[in-house]
Amino acid sequence: MKANNPHHWHIWLYGSRCTFVERFTGRLDEALDAADQLESQVGFVVLRFEIIRGARATE
Repeated sequence: MKANNPHHWHIWLYGSRCTFVERFTGRLDEALDAADQLESQVGFVVLRFEIIRGARATE
């Protein structure tokens, strides 16, 4: 299993006419949790979300 090191992430939430992007730094499981929380905070129906990994974050 791969290590779950902290990275910089972009969380993208896609609706039918809206898109929301949030930057996040942490582990993948934390990024998934953040995406779940963001989904309930945006003012549109989220049809799809993507989490894109960036550079490794320094601790």
